[in-house]
Amino acid sequence: VQDGPPHAIVTDPASDLIRGFVGGEEALLRLLARLTVADAMRAVETATDAVTIGKDESLSVALSRMLVHGRLPLSVLASDGQPVGRLTFEDLSAVLAR
Repeated sequence: VQDGPPHAIVTDPASDLIRGFVGGEEALLRLLARLTVADAMRAVETATDAVTIGKDESLSVALSRMLVHGRLPLSVLASDGQPVGRLTFEDLSAVLAR
């Protein structure tokens, strides 16, 4: 049995049984699919990056977009198109380390 926040269980399973349950090597990809950009972004008032993403998109979509565009930072937009944040590869990595 393992108790803790989902990211801790996924990134540091207590046993092989739990590792198999959460998905083994694919566990981080599953975690990225469940977290949103809003979970990892830094708030800003202006968008300065050419590549954008919605704050409600998954972190797996954000990672894909970063990789396609050379790991560029992403400007995060609210549903009304207004800039609300910025997401870097380091921000994405930091949320997985929590």
